[in-house]
Amino acid sequence: ERVMMIEAGGQEIPEDVMISAIKFGFDSCQDIIKFQEEAMSRFGKEKMVPELYKPSEELENAIKEYASEMIKEAMWIKDKDERNAAMDEVNEKVYEEFEEKYPENLADVKEIIYNLQKEVVRDMLLNHHRRPDERAFDQVRPISCEVGILPRTHGTGLFTRGLTQVMT
Repeated sequence: ERVMMIEAGGQEIPEDVMISAIKFGFDSCQDIIKFQEEAMSRFGKEKMVPELYKPSEELENAIKEYASEMIKEAMWIKDKDERNAAMDEVNEKVYEEFEEKYPENLADVKEIIYNLQKEVVRDMLLNHHRRPDERAFDQVRPISCEVGILPRTHGTGLFTRGLTQVMT
């Protein structure tokens, strides 16, 4: 139907020559496209549409009722290590509470807790204008970069921003 992308190299040419070349290429592709579509309809398999898996609403509501406040309290802790420790504690409590009632859905518990955490953080950002670590929205943490960390390896570097480090 349309030209989506063009990759080319060369020297400058008049615009009308370029347009006619694009049209020629486009028209030349139509026979190939028609052949491919016929082959697909004749030999191709029907596409499978994957079904989106969602945890049970009953389990989600039960965990939300049980753990929402604990998650909120944990996510409002400024120190990252303390916040993570508090979330580990919340995870343990939730698993203990629900492992007997929903033994076949324990994999869903982790996903539900994660989604509740995301909701809490979104609420903090949008309604309370606060990041979990209390940085301002326009505050960018300084980055430090060291190069040549490994002398025999080309292009190594250590990048540090806040508590995050990456070595390349």
